[in-house]
Amino acid sequence: MEKGKKPIPEQDKVVYEVIQKLGVVAEYSTGWTKEVNFISWNNKEPKLDIRDWDEKHEHMSRGITLKCDEAEKVAELLSAFTAGGEQMARA
Repeated sequence: MEKGKKPIPEQDKVVYEVIQKLGVVAEYSTGWTKEVNFISWNNKEPKLDIRDWDEKHEHMSRGITLKCDEAEKVAELLSAFTAGGEQMARA
């Protein structure tokens, strides 16, 4: 263990299972990918999950999780946005 780092107590460890991989949104030169997946966190009901992952799925960034009804609402909003001829602003 690295100097100055304390072990994470068992009850504080996060358990996850990728139930279904939906796709890769972006690939980075670091080998990390931004993915959309269905993931069960801490053995709970799977949710739609969008976040960056390393090549081995051992490390992840912060991301966003959505319940099915929330994901449906986001899809509806994006569909209406693009159907109206709107375009995302590019940085």
